[in-house]
Amino acid sequence: MWTMIGRWKWFLVGALLGALVLIVWFRSFLSLEMFADLGDRFPQATQARPRPEAFTLGDVTINGRTLKSISVSEASRLIWQEHVPPHAWLDVTLGVREEVWTKPGDGVLFMVGVTSNGKYDELVSLVVNPSGNMADRQWYPLLLDLSPYAGQKVEIIFNTRAGVGAATPDNDLAVWGAPAIVTLQRP
Repeated sequence: MWTMIGRWKWFLVGALLGALVLIVWFRSFLSLEMFADLGDRFPQATQARPRPEAFTLGDVTINGRTLKSISVSEASRLIWQEHVPPHAWLDVTLGVREEVWTKPGDGVLFMVGVTSNGKYDELVSLVVNPSGNMADRQWYPLLLDLSPYAGQKVEIIFNTRAGVGAATPDNDLAVWGAPAIVTLQRP
């Protein structure tokens, strides 16, 4: 007999798989057009905390897939001020560097948000823990709707922290893969 905890685990696994299938299906019917490559715009970020030296730009390979990325070695915050075009989406892929997968750790909490007119909206909050969860040894693609902010100048905010609860920053090598603002076009 399934326990309540077991049901929740299966529900969460199913929800995550469903979201990934939906993203792949969604992308198959529409083409993405690059509006702003946030990796290329890293030097224009209005904040790079705790300090710019904590970030590394370059290709990162996770589970055989290489993406142009922004890596960070500690808790961090990146903020870009961007004008949001119509039909815009934030396209970013999350991961933790492979070299720490087998080392002790409790994962990285990734948070993505938007500040518009002084109001912060969290778009996603996700813990990726490849040390404790084999399923997290991959890239996590996200496609986040920015259309509510079309025509506005907003702050796009990327945060990382140590896991959750009493988590430590041990082996928290977070990666923001191919971050970009894209617009959706029908092929």
